[in-house]
Amino acid sequence: MKGLYVFLMLLGCNLALAQVDFENRIRSKVDCEDISYTALSLIPEFYYKNQKDSIIHFIRYWEEKCGESHFSKEIRVLYEIDREVFDEKEIDLQFFQHLLDQVDYIDYMVFLDSNSQVVNILSGAEKSEYYQISEFHLFTSLWAQEILDKHDFTACSDKRDILLAYAGRVDEFFESVGNNACETILNGFYISEVSRLKSLGEGEFGVLTGIWKPFNNAAALGVHPSLGFYFGHQKGKVLFDITMLMRFVKSPSSYTVVYEDSLISTRHFFGGYIGLDVGYELLRTPSTRVYLLGGIGYDGFEALESDPDVDDEPSRSIGSLNLNTGLGGKWFLNDSMGYLGLELRYNFVNYNNPGGTDFTGNALSVRLLVGILGNYTKQTGLRSLRHE
Repeated sequence: MKGLYVFLMLLGCNLALAQVDFENRIRSKVDCEDISYTALSLIPEFYYKNQKDSIIHFIRYWEEKCGESHFSKEIRVLYEIDREVFDEKEIDLQFFQHLLDQVDYIDYMVFLDSNSQVVNILSGAEKSEYYQISEFHLFTSLWAQEILDKHDFTACSDKRDILLAYAGRVDEFFESVGNNACETILNGFYISEVSRLKSLGEGEFGVLTGIWKPFNNAAALGVHPSLGFYFGHQKGKVLFDITMLMRFVKSPSSYTVVYEDSLISTRHFFGGYIGLDVGYELLRTPSTRVYLLGGIGYDGFEALESDPDVDDEPSRSIGSLNLNTGLGGKWFLNDSMGYLGLELRYNFVNYNNPGGTDFTGNALSVRLLVGILGNYTKQTGLRSLRHE
């Protein structure tokens, strides 16, 4: 309370010695830190002494000297709702954010209360400030609860929702403002904020492994393991990925290709795929997403292994357009952005090998995914709004 005492002492000196012009000779200042520090103990004192009019006078003085703060706004709104003079025109987007800050603060205090070791590492001054703010918060929550008990607010009421937030009844606050049956001002801001967060895109990156199995005549190439990576972006229900993978292991039996008019028998196989993969989200739960898949890209393999150190070494690659479709799912781990995924794709390909083994036939690919998909701002924002 040192700031208040300094202020009162200077005021008394000016009244007693008004005939002496000290104004231009002595400059003493009560700063905003002093006023805020004093407010945390003085306002509860006014309240418990039933001097509520003194509270609003002090708040006006505080805001005149220092501007509006979170604490001063909270006290002023409580006073105005209690005296039934609160103007709901004051509820705008900034006011809604003020309530969200209040809820975030409550969550933070709950975290500190359950993790006392964090408080123990604070310095003496920091710890003293923490306890004083905690006591002030307890005072405001009790006052808010008293107003709730005293006034008969309807279930769908902005004033009731404000008091629920100030009273620390966080779950009830979000249940109320998120209730679409309550077309309140706060409900409108809540819906708008949820929609904004949901509209944010999500980045994706991951690695994959799997198998590739050709059919019909192309089955002569054999089953091959795959390894690769992908990256992309999801906006709404649509997911776009650039995928690059390679396939390896020799074919189980020999096949023939033509090289410079010579028919050569080989078992060599080193293949790959690069393309644009698209997913459309069919189903979403908090831990699962299911996609309808499609893709287009280049698919090919090296049939003759070349040696860059040997001149005129045979080299032959066979390629095809790859159009694919299928289904896939992603299962997220512990409400995080990390996931495990599984995709099943049918690939329409046409490996053209004139003069050699006929490779007509399509292929089935199975991919196992380990990746990250999400947006930290979106995820934490929806979580803080208690929106699943």
